[in-house]
Formats: sequence, structure tokens, C-alpha cells
Amino acid sequence: MSKQYRMVPIVIAVLVLTAALTGCGRKTYPLTPDSPRPDAVRDLRATVRDTVAYLSWSIPAKNIEGKPMEAGSVGSFRVYRAELDREDRRPRFRQVDEVLMDQQASSTVRGGTVAWTAQNLQYGRVYVYRLRAYSAKGGASDYSNETRAVPLPSLSPPRNVKAQAGDGS
Repeated sequence: MSKQYRMVPIVIAVLVLTAALTGCGRKTYPLTPDSPRPDAVRDLRATVRDTVAYLSWSIPAKNIEGKPMEAGSVGSFRVYRAELDREDRRPRFRQVDEVLMDQQASSTVRGGTVAWTAQNLQYGRVYVYRLRAYSAKGGASDYSNETRAVPLPSLSPPRNVKAQAGDGS
């Protein structure tokens, strides 16, 4: 065997020893950054008056990992609506609005609660709403709970009501 081939194991041993001695001294698990995805909204509510539905929900304060998010981390909400018919078993949702937190034209924010209004609904139809929160960094939450809104005509107060006093009545 030639001298050149006898030196290969020595060179390999020197390279392995050099790599072991010059490697990183601290061994830990890699740290992952906090998720930019907000936690899902769980308190979506709807109140209906005539043909207007008033929706409200809290702004998520935590991300999907349960860690606190900074104030202003949520950049927008997308509102989805489905109209239920008697034959529909699963609602088909469509986006009806995007609520931008820095441009509150279609909503109001007070004390960590967002209020949004849906107008021109039809009497007797069943509307189902849900939404998703989006962080300013682009992460999307899971869908919120679903809430239903059923516009019904309001009863007008009675007119021409008269009363007569009687004995004990």
C-alpha cells in the first residue's frame, strides 16, 4: 500500500477532531419565534333589530400558542356570512367585509371590543356569521364561533288604547 493511502485515515481523524473541538459550546433546543397568528375569537354575538344585525366580539389578546400578543398586533378581521335555506345542511360562507383596525370606517372599537353592523337583511331569512382575525404580520386565526341572526318584523305599539275605571278594576 502506498504512503498516500496510509495517510487518509489520519487526515479524516484530524478533520473529525477539529470539527468536534471548534463546534458550538452550548447545546440547547432551538428557540422558535412566537407565532404571529392570533387566537380565534370565541365570543362573537349578534343582536337583530328589524333588518339590521349588530355583531360584536373581543379583540384576541393572545396568539394560538396562548402567549400574550402586543396591543395593535391584530391588523384586521374578515367577516363571513352564509344564508341558510331549509335544504341547506352546511352553510356556504362568503366574505362580506374586512374590518381594518387602522381604518374603522365600517366598525367601532371600544375597550377591546369591536362592533360591526350588517344592514338590509331580509325578514325571515337565517343569516350565519363567523370571522377570522389577521395579525399585522399576516398570520390568520382559526374561524370564530358561529352566530345566527334572524330579522323579524318588529311589532308596532297598539294604537287607540282606552281604559275605564270601575269598581275595584
